[in-house]
Amino acid sequence: MGALNTVISVLAHLQPADGERGSLPRDSLPAAADVFARLPPPLPDDGGIRESVRAMRAADGLLLGVLDDDPTGSQAVHGVQAVTVLAEDAYQAALAGAAGTCFVLTNTRSLGEPAAELTARAARGLMAVARRPPRPSRSPRHSA
Repeated sequence: MGALNTVISVLAHLQPADGERGSLPRDSLPAAADVFARLPPPLPDDGGIRESVRAMRAADGLLLGVLDDDPTGSQAVHGVQAVTVLAEDAYQAALAGAAGTCFVLTNTRSLGEPAAELTARAARGLMAVARRPPRPSRSPRHSA
């Protein structure tokens, strides 16, 4: 979400300087190259940074649960368990993995009103699992 906020901020700065707000006509939108030129440099993506984040997460015993309403999000991650059922035992198994992360695909984007209840159910399940004591034989939260 941080990159999206940055793009929005850049677009806001490209609006007229006289303080006039509103949408820009379609044919006067800034070129993509101009928008990208104003973005901060990308963060390095190497094994050292990833290992550092994993070590901090493991040391703190933190778990990460991600709820996604569309399958494209899970295609952008690797090394984490993607769960496609709303079941606490599935969340428990995923969170017990080395990444301590459970990516729950709710697939609710097109459901409208029922999406809120399904998402809440998934969130409640993740929170219930996160409150459980770690399993010594499987959980990365356990230190020997």
